[in-house]
Amino acid sequence: MKLSIKHLDKLSKLFPPDLNGILIYGPDAGHVSEVSQKIGKSHVDDLRDPFQVEELSVNEIKEDPALLSDAARSLPMTGGNKLIIIRECTDALTSNLEEISRLESIEAKFLILSGTLSPRSKLRKLFEDNKRLGALPCYADQEGDLKSLALTVVAEAGISMRPDALQYLVTYLGSDRLTTRSELNKLILYAGNNNEINLQTVIDVIGDGGPIVLDAIPSSIADGDIKSFLIALDRHNSDSQNPISILRTTITYFQRLRTARALVDQGRSARDAISSLRPPIFWNKKLDLERQLKSWSTNQLNDLLERLQDAEVLCKTTGYPGVTITSQILLGLCIRGSKQALPS
Repeated sequence: MKLSIKHLDKLSKLFPPDLNGILIYGPDAGHVSEVSQKIGKSHVDDLRDPFQVEELSVNEIKEDPALLSDAARSLPMTGGNKLIIIRECTDALTSNLEEISRLESIEAKFLILSGTLSPRSKLRKLFEDNKRLGALPCYADQEGDLKSLALTVVAEAGISMRPDALQYLVTYLGSDRLTTRSELNKLILYAGNNNEINLQTVIDVIGDGGPIVLDAIPSSIADGDIKSFLIALDRHNSDSQNPISILRTTITYFQRLRTARALVDQGRSARDAISSLRPPIFWNKKLDLERQLKSWSTNQLNDLLERLQDAEVLCKTTGYPGVTITSQILLGLCIRGSKQALPS
């Protein structure tokens, strides 16, 4: 069953009785985590309760397939509801989860968390097509989402925000939900006893960098702009952020560029191809993508995405230096982009 983020308010109040599990997926790990927590709390009171919440890893289930069905059938020792969470799930568990969906009755509800899943993903198709399962995509925040989130967070702190401050803020907030919340929390702390956040406060806290750096990196790679790339990467690394966040942001950026490139290959204009992307591209980014579409072929984008995905796997492997791997891969791609970029 296909679910929408517009159903979140309802899902946050009651986990659908007719659904055994919900797949929550998207490029923004912070957003996926935040949504999963809201839905999880509709089924159990405390997500940290080890008796009611059981977390299983993909590797554990691969090594012992019976672990999943045993967990689904067991009741919490202390009574109440039970929730099973599987993070960073992949297509590799599709058959295991399909078996669970066929069970006549289970005691637990499932929350399955994953990254970007294409329409061809077996896992995604299972949860979209099965009446006892639900698939909920979490797309990157757009301007309207960011405004709503910012106003909600500051209101919860008993603070208001001036319209010009809000507009400036959403201009510089990136697409990573955890980073967005971090910046909002810094604003609230900086405001102190003031009950209003004005434009100068936002400028002082956010400055000319902030989370927008995450989006500046893939854009500079697509342009082959080595100088801008190095500046953005240095700012990103100086904030001690997880390299996985920038890899996922970059992967999402180039996946959208590839989608548009495929439409251009079919005879659509670059402008029409970009306008057809969902969620929509911000108006002030459209010209950048039109220019970048002329520099990258579908085969080049496929090769680039394969290298990025390999880098993400390495970063998740214990013992490998994630920051070094990410920096080297991204710099190599930017150098490649510089050799094929068209003159501005």
